[in-house]
Amino acid sequence: KRRILARTDLNIPLSADGSPASFARIDALLPLLQQTKNHTLLLCSHFGRPQQTHNKEKLSLKPLIPFLEQRWQRNIIFLGDCQNPQALTPEILASLNESHSGRNSIGLFENLRFHKGEEQNDPAFAASLQAHADLYVNDAFSVCHRAHASTSAITNLLPSYAGPSLKHELETLLPLLATTEHRHIAQQQSIAILGGAKVSTKINLLQSLVHRCSAVCLGGAMANCFLAARGTLPATAFEEKELQTARSLEKQFQEHKQTCLLLLPVDGACTPEQGKTGANKTGANKTAANQDGANQGEDSQEGEVLPRTEVRLNAQLEGSTALIGDIGSESCRAIEKLLDKAAHGTRVLVNGPVGIVERPPFDVATLRLLRYLAAKTERGLLRTIAGGGDTLAALERAGIQRKFSHLSLGGGAFLELLSGETLPALEALRHNKRR
Repeated sequence: KRRILARTDLNIPLSADGSPASFARIDALLPLLQQTKNHTLLLCSHFGRPQQTHNKEKLSLKPLIPFLEQRWQRNIIFLGDCQNPQALTPEILASLNESHSGRNSIGLFENLRFHKGEEQNDPAFAASLQAHADLYVNDAFSVCHRAHASTSAITNLLPSYAGPSLKHELETLLPLLATTEHRHIAQQQSIAILGGAKVSTKINLLQSLVHRCSAVCLGGAMANCFLAARGTLPATAFEEKELQTARSLEKQFQEHKQTCLLLLPVDGACTPEQGKTGANKTGANKTAANQDGANQGEDSQEGEVLPRTEVRLNAQLEGSTALIGDIGSESCRAIEKLLDKAAHGTRVLVNGPVGIVERPPFDVATLRLLRYLAAKTERGLLRTIAGGGDTLAALERAGIQRKFSHLSLGGGAFLELLSGETLPALEALRHNKRR
């Protein structure tokens, strides 16, 4: 049997009791397990940032084993430090190849980032991994934007391949890279709904999407920044550099307005105190439960429905803190109308919530739009692609994650790929194939 070293991503969020808060990355490895069932499978992964903490024991992968075994229905053997030449003794290899209920056991190495050589892309550290295997498989799209020893240097030492989860990510995301001038390559048009904390973190993505999408809808703090750059919201809440970036990006959208629409909020939800300073209120003292079908009551304490005030954004709000915490009902309707008019099979990319989802009632618009997209997807009208931790968490919270066409497990890799940037780990695989 061939020994296969697979780079996976088991860097999963944990609940307070130590159990996985999400099984998405664990379940994504099931096709890999199935395809390698006749070989000896050795898994390696990172977990957290052990180089930035004194308590590395809390970042061991060993406590995850019971959850992996339960989810995969496979026996897991903890192999410890990959630099230990005795990690795979003949006895351990025999145990790995021993069948349990018709299935071989799986080996799991300790957290790769316990060693500085991992993040330094150290060839010597990669050699310690290579010594255990006959071939290498990268099945962790989420770390492909990193040139680390287990994603890059290792490909110089072993025959290297892309795993099924990684292939699926690329097959889904690469069509989004077709530009508006070459839309026939992607066959369908694309629409993006983006949120997030800062414009600066998504400059490259926005510059890329203006050439690849028929419409880009902005929410979250990014929308606040664009509106402040226009003078609709107070500019004092942003650094001048951020405002200049937003103005520059909006200019690019104006230059391509015939092929790509930029859709900004026309109303927003503020706290009651902020709403009192706003012009042209549209729903002061309304609750989230009666905002155009949005239902916030389920997220309140003991059935309490928190107040939600919406304001029109056709005049500047007074006060330096008067920013919208969520896009409003009219803004949601504008996005929904855009989606209703979209051609059959249009791809919709969702990255980042359009409001402060962790602070109800500013999660109303995000949940409303995600549910609207899920319904459209179920009817086969749209192909929906969601990426980013906050977005995936909101989908899981709403219980509709399985209704989206594709959930990308990549964070930085997701954004960098869609920004048109080269991902080091993918380049490493390409170089290995050419050799």
